[in-house]
Parts: sequence; structure tokens; C-alpha cells
Amino acid sequence: MMSKCLRSLLVTIICHCNPANPLQLFEDFKEDMTEDFIQQGNSVEKSLKLCINDIRMQIQQNGFDFNQFLPFPNFEDISDREDNLVNCTVDGNNLLWNDLNSDQLLAADTILQS
Repeated sequence: MMSKCLRSLLVTIICHCNPANPLQLFEDFKEDMTEDFIQQGNSVEKSLKLCINDIRMQIQQNGFDFNQFLPFPNFEDISDREDNLVNCTVDGNNLLWNDLNSDQLLAADTILQS
């Protein structure tokens, strides 16, 4: 929760206080601002991307151009890549499902229906 508050504070400072170096502010506190994403089990790299996307959305919701303050690449495709990974996993599981014998299928069906 504190990480989200820190990101919101950074957005407020960036949008309304005209800091001399917003990128340096981000760099100084990025570990604290990504902590919640890391605690959710995300890698440091993904947590940083999620943090930047959250800050980008908040800045845009305030009517400002994110790139004017923090010139980072766009990471909006993170969830798309994750969805593709999940789909690959499901497809792989479906392939394994086809290899089950009749007793294994019966057991699996019984478990899934309970």
C-alpha cells in the first residue's frame, strides 16, 4: 500500500510542483515504489515496468504528457505477454490431457467435478 502512495505522491509532485529533475526523483525512490509489485511475486524488471505504467496512467489521468516528465519506453504489452504465456501453458496441459489413460481420465474428471 505504501508503494502505491509513493507513486501517487511522485505523480502529484511531478504534475503540480515542477521539480527540477523528475527522473532523478524516480530513480531515488524506485525501489520503494516497486515494493508492492515485488511482494506480489513479480521479478524486479517486471515490477519496474508495472510501476512505470502505473505512474504513466496517473500522469495521463491528470492531463499531462508522461514523456514530458519521465522518458521511459511504453510497457503496456506486459499483460499481453503474460496472457500468451498462460495460453501456452494451457495448450501444453491440453496436450498432456490427451495422453491420459481411461482410469486417469476418470480420476481427473471426478476431481474436477468435485
